[in-house]
Amino acid sequence: MRSPLPARREPSEPVPADTESPAWDPGRHTALYELLDTRLGQAKYLGGDEYSIADIATYPWTRQHAAQGAKIDALPNFKRWFEEISARPAVKKANDFVTTIKSKRETATDDQKDRFFNRGRYARA
Repeated sequence: MRSPLPARREPSEPVPADTESPAWDPGRHTALYELLDTRLGQAKYLGGDEYSIADIATYPWTRQHAAQGAKIDALPNFKRWFEEISARPAVKKANDFVTTIKSKRETATDDQKDRFFNRGRYARA
């Protein structure tokens, strides 16, 4: 049986820098959000009736749902889950902390980027 999930990006594949990249496939995100919505129509949380590590692990990447092209109003079960998780005190605290982190993306040198992404002289064989 074929998985309902979209094909996984291999670690060696470059991550598309923008939506103009031919590697950018909004259908992948749409399929994932539809799968989440379907699952959340069957249970209150991803792992069942109780909040679990599945929800904790999934929530952070769903924070970018708008940027990933997900139409949250068309995904009522996902929207319910997302709003409920977002309202949890610990999640609010973590979200507030994340907004204080300053990115060095624009000021990082090429060498620093190579080190971070294990490229060039930092590449591991």
